[in-house]
Amino acid sequence: MNLTASKNYTPEEIQEYLSLLQHQSTLAFIPTLVYLSVLLVVGSTGNCLVLVVYCTKMTRTPIRIFIISMAVVDLFINVILIPGELYDMFHVWDFDLPILCQIRRFLNCVTIMFSILVLVAIAITRYRAVCCSPVKFVSIKQALIICVLISTISIILSINYGLLNGRQTKKTPNPQIFGHFCDIDDRYVGSKRFQVGTGIFVVFVLASTISSLASYAAIWCKVTKHNGVMNWKARFLSSEKEQKSIPIQMKTKTSFRQTTRMMLTITVTCFVAGYPFLGAQIYKTAHPEGYAVLEGVPLAMYHLFYRSYLLNSAVNPIIYILMDRTFRKECWTLLTTTWKCNIR
Repeated sequence: MNLTASKNYTPEEIQEYLSLLQHQSTLAFIPTLVYLSVLLVVGSTGNCLVLVVYCTKMTRTPIRIFIISMAVVDLFINVILIPGELYDMFHVWDFDLPILCQIRRFLNCVTIMFSILVLVAIAITRYRAVCCSPVKFVSIKQALIICVLISTISIILSINYGLLNGRQTKKTPNPQIFGHFCDIDDRYVGSKRFQVGTGIFVVFVLASTISSLASYAAIWCKVTKHNGVMNWKARFLSSEKEQKSIPIQMKTKTSFRQTTRMMLTITVTCFVAGYPFLGAQIYKTAHPEGYAVLEGVPLAMYHLFYRSYLLNSAVNPIIYILMDRTFRKECWTLLTTTWKCNIR
């Protein structure tokens, strides 16, 4: 293990000292460790259920293609990236695998950008279906192409961030001993390249937030106006046949509105959970010296905020269960059938 220290200490003494510091840090990290463990269990179970039900029990639609793609990414986060985050938190003083750090941080960035871009794509496709004239629906083939394009864009935009990471030196209370942890490599701490990269990411998140929420706001205005027209027609149409046609027209749009409401909830949850992470990233970029000396409770809070975006990987399946009646029904059928088969 490559640990920077004074020649007054042997490698064994250095390792023992860093292990003591790690033990103290681990105690402070208990809330974050519990948080990540819950996400791992709940998210893995929920996203497996989403994939099984949406892939095998429900009719394929463009919106469900997007949901399946997000579930695949969320499951990857649950089974690969969250265990990596747990490993990091047990090695905040003696980390010495810079290439592994680069790969993991690259994958983290890819999943963040993919999830955000998919939500933006969903918002825009919903907007086109409601607000454009003539109505422009996205086909299943087009949804698949969009997912491939989003994957490509996410990978390309994440390369720089992955390369910036590595092994960062961390001061200890003993001025003659230094530890290392997985973060921005020493070569790039405070560099223009890192600052520009963070700035681009902030703009990306803000632009995605604005475009998504603006699309849903336009949809809400259009639907509200349409409902007013439908109510006016129902009140003044004299023909019984014409009056009966109104509920039929409104019923055909109920599923669309429910799905739009569900995806808006997913979008809002994503950005609300992501902004603490964004704030932690901005702080690390703007105040590298202050970040480097964090310890105790402030360091524990930083690590919790820095991993806030992972919440979506476990919350999304819960939102589907609460807001998608068809999905909830299929889940119940699947679980009861499995239970009956197991007790026989």
